Amino acid sequence: DWVRAQEAAWAALPAPRPGWGYHSQSIAGALFRAALDGGGREAAAVWHAAHKAALGAPNDPGLALDGAELALARGDRAAAEAAVAALFKAFGRRPFAGRNPRLFELLGGTGP
Repeated sequence: DWVRAQEAAWAALPAPRPGWGYHSQSIAGALFRAALDGGGREAAAVWHAAHKAALGAPNDPGLALDGAELALARGDRAAAEAAVAALFKAFGRRPFAGRNPRLFELLGGTGP
């Protein structure tokens, strides 16, 4: 029911949907997380793209970590490792705090 309510909220946003600031960002981000956590990799990819468009910040560390998690879920460890390594090089441990510890472990660490 929650997912359907979020999808209805997304559909209710006037076009262009990504341009509605906090509303489109929070809905797309929540639906990405729900799809990924529920095993819906393709739906997660769609919502990840919508979240990226809504944020308007393609270099956002959180989005990059979400992309790395999606890559892991799809079985693309190399893409996940590349994203995580780039984030660690640019920002150190900070973006990994409170995130899936598997992401930091891709660097050979034990977590932030």
